[in-house]
Amino acid sequence: MSDVEQKSKFLGIVKELSQFETNELELMLAIFKKTVNKSVDEQTEILTNEFDNACAAYGKNPSEMVALRDEIVGGYEKEFYRIKERLEEQYVNLIFELQEIQSNQKIAVTNFMKLATKDFTSSEDMETMDMLIEKYGNYCGLEEECYKMMEECVIGVPFLIETVMKFEDKQIATKNNIGIINKIKTLIRSLFKSNKFEINFVEVKRAKIIKIRENTDNVVEEIRDNTVNYVETLASYKNQIKEAANANIVA
Repeated sequence: MSDVEQKSKFLGIVKELSQFETNELELMLAIFKKTVNKSVDEQTEILTNEFDNACAAYGKNPSEMVALRDEIVGGYEKEFYRIKERLEEQYVNLIFELQEIQSNQKIAVTNFMKLATKDFTSSEDMETMDMLIEKYGNYCGLEEECYKMMEECVIGVPFLIETVMKFEDKQIATKNNIGIINKIKTLIRSLFKSNKFEINFVEVKRAKIIKIRENTDNVVEEIRDNTVNYVETLASYKNQIKEAANANIVA
């Protein structure tokens, strides 16, 4: 096989690998979105069941309370989707970073092969090839780091979605107005003991929705900060790889 044929075959393999990686990333994103949607759906189902159970306890017909249920459940869903949007944005950012890393890997390999298949390889070419091998290895390490970051995103999805539910009472309890706190606690304790469905259940839920918006603001901000940290960390690593490669060329 001639050098031209070898190069052509190699470039064909690189192209196939690129398509495989593209398909893999599309699949990973689809799985991530499915994971987020599952967590949102699970929490929405919990809220819907809670509403229907409250209706049953107060002797209300759930089919006649659809507008109220949509209001209460929808209030929570709005906060879920704010978090969902930021999580998906974070994951997409990491996918873009991963694509760039994998592109740089292929560039290093392609440049190596161009030198390796030359009729004559100079000592300078050999030094460049050594640099490209090291560069490729560094990008492999960075690729692994990026995959770890993406895995952290997946693991954190249920916790971040559930945060809206877990912290709703805690947020109320940290307020300074003790009188309001006691009134709310009294209403909660009297749940299922009073026939005032709107006061003991609906109004309490409305109050909680207002409070959990503050929690969601914090969660959204945390996700944004984490996204920035991920991207800055990867950018720092990429700069180190470039500086090391340039140093080898200069040396």
